[in-house]
Amino acid sequence: MDDDSVAGLVVRKDEKPDDTDATLSGNKILKICTFKVRAENRGVKLGELLLKQVLWYAQSNKHDVVYLTTFPEQATLISLLEYYGFRHTHDNVNGELVFEKQLERSHLRPTKDMSLFDLARENYPRFATGIGVCAYAIPIQGEFHEILFPELAQRSQLSLFGDTGFLRPGNTIRKVYLCRAPVRISQPGALLFFYKGKSGAQPSQAITTVGVFEEVKLARSYEDLRRLAGGRSVYSDMQLRQLAATEARPVKVINFLLAAHLEPPVPLANLLANKVFAGGPPQSIKTLVTAQQMSVLNQGSLGFTV
Repeated sequence: MDDDSVAGLVVRKDEKPDDTDATLSGNKILKICTFKVRAENRGVKLGELLLKQVLWYAQSNKHDVVYLTTFPEQATLISLLEYYGFRHTHDNVNGELVFEKQLERSHLRPTKDMSLFDLARENYPRFATGIGVCAYAIPIQGEFHEILFPELAQRSQLSLFGDTGFLRPGNTIRKVYLCRAPVRISQPGALLFFYKGKSGAQPSQAITTVGVFEEVKLARSYEDLRRLAGGRSVYSDMQLRQLAATEARPVKVINFLLAAHLEPPVPLANLLANKVFAGGPPQSIKTLVTAQQMSVLNQGSLGFTV
């Protein structure tokens, strides 16, 4: 909702294999009957927000297939669907294109011909975990956490439609995080665990969110920051200027996919008890070994085997 007006709308319907336009195999099928964003509310990534909510809903509710129909002229929607693993399987009798996505609940295994990032993108919201997958804990201040992940600030992440507001960075699946941390993240598909620091708003002092690393770029000026961060940064123009990116002191622009919010968030006490953190929360980006990665993941329910 945008005040009293509907800004974006998804209508969903459960179908069975003997009464569906879907062709992929599965006993539990979710049809997206309506997927619309009002013209006045375009440009703030509401389509990305709605698709994220649909796929998280379908994964957590054990659907085997999710699909929708659209006309060929809907190029923006089609590009979004294909990026996250939907495939055009056939045309229906009305001349609409049918896009389908298979959802699995098994452990996502790496393949030789695809990066871990592309594997996560195509199988979204699943991602690869465990041996061979790098992982990092990233501390983030409460005020920036609530802009980057607004559904957690509202505690509405388990509903299909949450009052998340229309700040573009909060609506996106693809996001950016800016820092000057010395750690070098290089593996596309590495897992990023976001740790929210002490805050008056819950959750506080907990790992809340899992991201999938795409790439990191260096910004050596304010203009670089604006170009590289685009509409996916939580920072205002003034804050970007205050970061004072220069040739000598560049700012890292970390691109990632928002993969999941852990429910419940993993509190600091658990992280210390399970030796994910030693002595206290991290002050900068911290590398996690496989056992630490799995300790965090096993405390949440993601809708698939990690």
